[in-house]
Amino acid sequence: MTLKPKTVMDPLKKKTRLYEDIVQQIIGKIESGELKTGDRLPTERDLGEQLGVSRTSVREALRALELLGIIESKVSEGTFVKQSDLDRILLRFNGDAADEKRVSEIYEMRILLETFSARQAARKRTPAHLKAMRDAIEAMKNDIAGGNRGQSPDNLFHKIIAEAADNSVLNNILALCAEMIASSIRVANAHVNVNDIIEEHEKMYKAIEKRNDKLAERLMRAHIRRALERTRFVAGAAAKE
Repeated sequence: MTLKPKTVMDPLKKKTRLYEDIVQQIIGKIESGELKTGDRLPTERDLGEQLGVSRTSVREALRALELLGIIESKVSEGTFVKQSDLDRILLRFNGDAADEKRVSEIYEMRILLETFSARQAARKRTPAHLKAMRDAIEAMKNDIAGGNRGQSPDNLFHKIIAEAADNSVLNNILALCAEMIASSIRVANAHVNVNDIIEEHEKMYKAIEKRNDKLAERLMRAHIRRALERTRFVAGAAAKE
């Protein structure tokens, strides 16, 4: 399906690292279902006009999305959405060595990036970061009390830790991996004692608050490893249905 240029994307505000905003907007269209697997994206020129940015920024964003495996370019045909549902990958991997390897790689990536993020956050966090983390935990509790699973505030908590780490390169990498991380959180939270999730985040918060970088790193590693085990459990349950 070819998308009409005037109806696809929203203009972006002028700011640095525009390609990150382009990446997030395209991912948002995929998450909402507006873009589906096999859909052809507008040309670089059309995307630039829709978004109000240069073709260079568009090209950087498309390159990043292709590296993530979200889109693919076909010679003389255009650029297409390759995988519109990362949750499906996470739920489907049981019994399939290729999918299991993919899921393991996602969590290995999270451990590598987010343990460093937690350690640096414990060293560099500000009172504003602590308040934002505390607010995210309270939002998680309220969301769970309302009958949900707390995924959105959970994802926000991890983003705040990354911001507190105060490393622009790290944040750029995490921004490109945002959808994979959000999907892994959604699936891991699907069938778990929600009190366990809150307790894990409370412990990470306290370690960062006390500037205990080694403990923060250790807790984040354990948290992500448990998330992988939860994902395997959900995948196994889905396979039996």
